[in-house]
Amino acid sequence: MPAVLFSLLIGLFILAAAPAQAAICTVMGPPDAKEPIYGKPAGPQTGVVKGGTVMTTMGGGHDPSGRTWLLVGRGATRGWIDRTKLICK
Repeated sequence: MPAVLFSLLIGLFILAAAPAQAAICTVMGPPDAKEPIYGKPAGPQTGVVKGGTVMTTMGGGHDPSGRTWLLVGRGATRGWIDRTKLICK
């Protein structure tokens, strides 16, 4: 648990250094589908969100392979999700 918290804090620190633009995004997939969220881009899985969940983005980043990730949140649920799993306005 401390490693997950530490990873999340590092991610938030990095985002604080760069201006973030908030967007409203919906998790793709049917309501019974579950998409994983992570403590950092391409890091350890920290939870799941259901398809159709509306979330607010709080920043973005890339992993070593070049994939784009967004830091998303909804209430107490926060984490990184692969950009290709979201539809954003």
